[in-house]
Amino acid sequence: MSQLHTRLAQRWPALRSHLWERRGKPRRLKLDDALPPNPAIECIAAALAGAHSAHGARDAVVMFVVQPNERNAVDQLLLQTRLWDAHGVRSVSRTLAQIHIEGRLDGPKRRLILGDGAEVAVAYFRAGYSPDDYPSAQQWDARLLIERSLAIKCPSAAYHLVRLSLSHTHTPPTPRPPTPRTRRGLYPRWPRRPMCATDARAGGRQEGPAAAVDPRRA
Repeated sequence: MSQLHTRLAQRWPALRSHLWERRGKPRRLKLDDALPPNPAIECIAAALAGAHSAHGARDAVVMFVVQPNERNAVDQLLLQTRLWDAHGVRSVSRTLAQIHIEGRLDGPKRRLILGDGAEVAVAYFRAGYSPDDYPSAQQWDARLLIERSLAIKCPSAAYHLVRLSLSHTHTPPTPRPPTPRTRRGLYPRWPRRPMCATDARAGGRQEGPAAAVDPRRA
C-alpha cells in the first residue's frame, strides 16, 4: 500500500526523544524503550528495489503514480532519492492522465513504455485509491493499461479494492440513506458478479465467493 509521510514518520522518534531530554528525562515516560527506530524510507525503498530486481530489466524505472498538483511531492522526492542513492534505481512520477497520453504496451510481453522510451518495472500507486482519482475515461483507460502490462503493481488491484470499504460491504440489516459515494452509477465499471477469494498457496484456486459488489444496488 501507499505509505504517506514516510520521512516525517521516520523523524518522530528523534523529535520525541529531543522533547523528553529537554524535560529532564522524566522516568514515567521511559522513552528509551518505547521509541524504537523507524527506518521507513529505507525499508520502502528496499522493497521497491526488490520488486525492480524481480522484474528483471535493469534500465527500467519505478513509476510513481501520483495525483495532479501532488501535495506530497516533497515526501515522495525523499523516497525517490533514497531509491537512487541506496539502490541505483531510477524513478519517475506520472499522473493517470499523463500515463493515458504517453503510455503504451510493447511486444508480446506487454512491456509498459513511457513517452521517453523508458520501460516501467514497478508501478507504485500514490494515487488511485479513491473514485475521485478517476474523473474520466482517460484515468480508467490508464489504469487498465497498467494492469495489462508486465510492470509489477504496488499494490495490486485486489489490494486497492480491499482499501475501499465498498469492496467488502455486506447488506446492512436496516436500510440506510444513500450517500454521494454509494448512489447508483458511481461505480459503473466495478464488478457486477461476486468476487472470489483466491488462495495463492492453492495454486490460484478459488476458495469461495466473497460479498458481491453490485453498483445497481448501492
